[in-house]
Amino acid sequence: MKKQTGTDIHIRWSRPAELRRLLQDPETCRQLFGQTELLRDLLDHMRRQPRDRIWYQPAHLSIDGHWVAAGGFKGPPQKGTVEIGYRVHPDYRRRGYASALTRWLCQAALEHQLDYVVAVTATTNLASQGVLAHNGFVHTGDLLSDSQQWLQRWRYTVPKLWTGLPK
Repeated sequence: MKKQTGTDIHIRWSRPAELRRLLQDPETCRQLFGQTELLRDLLDHMRRQPRDRIWYQPAHLSIDGHWVAAGGFKGPPQKGTVEIGYRVHPDYRRRGYASALTRWLCQAALEHQLDYVVAVTATTNLASQGVLAHNGFVHTGDLLSDSQQWLQRWRYTVPKLWTGLPK
């Protein structure tokens, strides 16, 4: 994908060795994952549950090799539905990178033949709500988190692959 002339933008699943290196840079880790403990937990899940690795393995968006956004699934699907999360480094927000990563994760859900992708965002996070709406998610309701914060739940219906005529 090209965003502007001379800039290479790539999205791919992050390798465990890359994630371990990222832990050595706590500031960047915090900017991309919110906290280093989350990344440690993801690495632990990937190690302990190799068959379910894809559901914990973060993806990242890089520009010319520099990580600017990260996201992924928040665990294995439940009844054909998977939850996603994403975060963009503050220096790179409002440039379409969250949308690109969200589309990429929805494509991954399609490849796994899931029915829905859900995302939860703070009611005050208008930028994230815009990303979700822009990518075809529909606001399905509000909920109060365990920490007493109001959140919005959004859902994307994964298109079905056409497999040919019925048998």
